[in-house]
Amino acid sequence: MRGPGFCQQQSKPETSTRRLVILVAALVAATVALGNFLLATGFNVGYGDGVPWHIAPQFGAVYLVAGLYAVLAGAIAIYRTSWGRPGKYTRNIVIGPHLAILLGALALGGCCLFAFGDSVGFAQGVADYSPYGTSQLLKPVIYLYPLRVETVTVRVLYAPGFSRTRPAYIPEKGWTVLARPDGTLEDLANDKTYPYLYWEGNPGQFVFNMHEGFVVSSGNTGTFLRTQLRTMGLNPAETDAFLSYWGSRLRQDRYNLIHFATTGYASRVPLQVDPAPESVLRVFMVYEPLAHPVRVTPQHFPVFHRRGFTVVEWGGTRI
Repeated sequence: MRGPGFCQQQSKPETSTRRLVILVAALVAATVALGNFLLATGFNVGYGDGVPWHIAPQFGAVYLVAGLYAVLAGAIAIYRTSWGRPGKYTRNIVIGPHLAILLGALALGGCCLFAFGDSVGFAQGVADYSPYGTSQLLKPVIYLYPLRVETVTVRVLYAPGFSRTRPAYIPEKGWTVLARPDGTLEDLANDKTYPYLYWEGNPGQFVFNMHEGFVVSSGNTGTFLRTQLRTMGLNPAETDAFLSYWGSRLRQDRYNLIHFATTGYASRVPLQVDPAPESVLRVFMVYEPLAHPVRVTPQHFPVFHRRGFTVVEWGGTRI
């Protein structure tokens, strides 16, 4: 027979503080896990501009301990009740043993999501699409480098239309300029000289694979862009122009997920040049501000060689 002391020891209820910790930690972990899942899979509920919620690693440890405790306490309570041996575990789980197990499991699931979500595409900060479905194309510029002075016609086939062009873009005809090997362009409509053809597009529907790219801190923006753009094929003058426009914008955010769209952009915005160039390079940067760094697959690009009549374009958008 068990003595009175033993029964009293087993019946001692857990403190309300610990029970509250179990309940709150499990509920918060479940909420954050659900929020990450919904936003990472494209359900924008209006928090974080489409960026899933994040938690600090130290809170993950709290959720882990609370989740394990809740699961074990609930399981032991059910076991002891089933065998007619109620003890302290049946009294201190005020939320009920089955609910304790459920919330504890969600807490553990939340820990797994935060720890390993990057490898399966969750909690990365973005999904394979623009969160708002539309993007405005900002300052794409087109450089022309013919082998000799010649007249060149350029058309950009962008259905939503343009918000701004320089020189003036003639619908159905495009630009017609006198291009020189050094890149200088003379607009035949107004006899003015330009370093490039400039346009901005109205918002349009795009799909970008934001699981590929680079996460860049504000302080490393200039170094990253200068290195990456030259690797992709921009010359020093083109790189400097790109940095002059985009550098200050990117530095406004603590981190940026930067993706360089290639075929996705080119297929949505066809470029027609007459006479046809031998080499074409189109660099279109898509970036999303982040509060925290995330894991993405680095992009790799083929080496670009400038052969014959060369056309170079750069531009970008923020999503």
